[in-house]
Amino acid sequence: MMRFLLPLLLFAAALSAADDSKPALLSTTGGGNTWSDVAELQKDAEAHKPAALAALGDMLLTGDQVTKDVPKGLSMLEEAAKAGQSSAAFRLGKVYEDGQLAPRDTTKAIQYYKQAAIAGVGEAQYNLGALYVSGKGLKRDYREGLAWLLVAEKSGVTAGGAEKVRQHLVKTGRSELIPAAEKRAAEIAAELKKSAEAPAK
Repeated sequence: MMRFLLPLLLFAAALSAADDSKPALLSTTGGGNTWSDVAELQKDAEAHKPAALAALGDMLLTGDQVTKDVPKGLSMLEEAAKAGQSSAAFRLGKVYEDGQLAPRDTTKAIQYYKQAAIAGVGEAQYNLGALYVSGKGLKRDYREGLAWLLVAEKSGVTAGGAEKVRQHLVKTGRSELIPAAEKRAAEIAAELKKSAEAPAK
């Protein structure tokens, strides 16, 4: 059986080298489903199955085992994200944040990262935190950024961003933001748990 999962990669964001408080962004894709071949995957995508749309959409972006077709890939990913496929939301966040396959649109990137972060995707939680800390596309907020980085750590993302931000806050005399961020992280974790336990509509 062929598994269409792409590995977790560290993406070194082009953030200011002078500010060591800005963690690098992470990148991942994947859907966690298995298809025997590309034809079976395409059949499921044509049936508008969200996991298949996410997997095939990503393949179309990269040209992996199919002819590269970025507009069609984005369309499939958008449909999958609207259907609640968190991997598609995360992938779209990366696409719009990177600006390589589509024009950079930080507002859209944040929207998709938030969707994936709320769904429990650790890498999206991390990237959302990194964007808050860097002030890239939204108002810089160390408290909210560190909170999301801490939530990402609880989700198993160990890229070191939270510790870098803590060190920066201590170094710049704003260590009071650390307990505030820890409190906010606990609130976010409780919200995510409540959301995960809520019955599907």
